[in-house]
Amino acid sequence: MLRMPTKGFSESIHRHNCDVEPFVDWVEASVLFLGDPVSRSDIVDRLIENSIYRDQEFAHKWVDIVFAELRRRIKALSQDVPIAIERSSIVRRTHWRERPAYSFCVALSMQVHYRENIPRPDFHIQGKLFEDLIAESLRANNWSVTSVGWSHETTRSIDSRVHELAAAIGEEEIAGAVGQWTEKHAKDSGLDLIIWQPFPDGRSGRPICLVQCASGENWDEKLHTPDLRTWQHLISFTTEPRRGLAMPFAPDHDDFRKKAGRDGVMLLLDRHRILHVRRGGAFPSTNLSRRLVDWTQDRIRHFPSE
Repeated sequence: MLRMPTKGFSESIHRHNCDVEPFVDWVEASVLFLGDPVSRSDIVDRLIENSIYRDQEFAHKWVDIVFAELRRRIKALSQDVPIAIERSSIVRRTHWRERPAYSFCVALSMQVHYRENIPRPDFHIQGKLFEDLIAESLRANNWSVTSVGWSHETTRSIDSRVHELAAAIGEEEIAGAVGQWTEKHAKDSGLDLIIWQPFPDGRSGRPICLVQCASGENWDEKLHTPDLRTWQHLISFTTEPRRGLAMPFAPDHDDFRKKAGRDGVMLLLDRHRILHVRRGGAFPSTNLSRRLVDWTQDRIRHFPSE
């Protein structure tokens, strides 16, 4: 297995003090990237060896919770899941390279725990990959999508972005508003993607969502972005836009519900919503799949195993 992380893995004597999300990520990543089956006994042994649990019976009760959460995750993916639960073990059914989007999201989650092992990670590349993945996922779910986020590859000014964005969604750009309402060196004013539901008549009066793509562990601190008021000063929206956020993590039901109800969020995409697509065809695209595999391969070679 991969080395047991420390964050979220606390000593548990009379109550379970570990966090479900990172614990299941650790088990999931161990099976996915190392390829060896992981049994209930393997997990209990690691808990005892690392002094997280002292009593095996109590440790097995925690593993019950872990397996239940893993079953929920597998069910949420619905198909093409590269791991499975067979009796008392978790096994890999497909090599991680065959599921590049899933593997990329799991690696993003696990790098939080192994950051000290990763030499000079380029977060600009990571962010652009994640934004491209979200754009393809949303298009495969029948949304129209326009990219707004700044990157080293796309260094257009905020002026040009506002102009392109307004034209794409069929709304009017407010003349002179950029200079009045944005900072001189503004890049994207906190917005990565804008999505909307089009109609053949091309008219406005339909749902519009301004989406932040947050690939880092502090995703919940970005639920208030982008600033809707700023963008309403820049573009004359016919209908009031709402806010959305995408992240590669897999919070449990209660945590997801609490975060989804904050800061006027209309759309919250976690790992499993990102990976669930309705439209047929290749997802992700061949080009993006190759880029995701390359990034994931480079990242996971730094993940320490026991």
